[in-house]
Amino acid sequence: MNNNEKLLTFIEAYGNARDTFVEMYRELSILRDDAKANKFSEEDLVNLCIILRETSRFIDDLRKEYNGVEYLLQQICCAIYTQKHINDVHEAPPIRTGLVTGSPTAKMCAKVPKLKDNPEAYYSLMDHFKIPRNVAEMDILRTHYPSLKEYLTNLATKGEPLPKGISPNDTYAVYSVLLRTRCDLDEVVSELEDIKEECSTDSNEERRTKCLKHVEKVCSKIVR
Repeated sequence: MNNNEKLLTFIEAYGNARDTFVEMYRELSILRDDAKANKFSEEDLVNLCIILRETSRFIDDLRKEYNGVEYLLQQICCAIYTQKHINDVHEAPPIRTGLVTGSPTAKMCAKVPKLKDNPEAYYSLMDHFKIPRNVAEMDILRTHYPSLKEYLTNLATKGEPLPKGISPNDTYAVYSVLLRTRCDLDEVVSELEDIKEECSTDSNEERRTKCLKHVEKVCSKIVR
């Protein structure tokens, strides 16, 4: 399977998931209203409960898998982008296709010292942020890592030192890709459906070839 075939597979999967979402959202709304109207027996209710629970479970598992693979792809994309623009990464243009604009970014984060493991570093960090000692001793404060990433990245950008309590050895880079849609994915799905309809008399192979060409057109690189 080449790259365009992989793109087509997941565009079609998106379309199927979207259609299923619309259909099941409607069915769930009807089910909710029927339940409130006492249209089900006790047996019906427990049967429906287990069906909904098991359906929700594997949908959630699939969501986690999608998120995990997306995270992996972003890490690989950032590594390729950084290597490609190793001498001018801060001035390098974003990645542009007909479908999306992707801007790889790297931010600094750090392992935050814990009171029980490293009290000296912990209190140094609390002092840096002007946390009263009696509050720090309660050990009830927890780090908001998105904010910490922004704070440490801004310090690094300005060339300022790390907060006391955080060692350079405990810092690490967090890579991500900022994505901005250039083309509505629903429109792409609709265009593919139109192609299949127009080519209904063609063989399956011919229809898929035409769909692949459209995917290549939509998802190809844009050079600016």
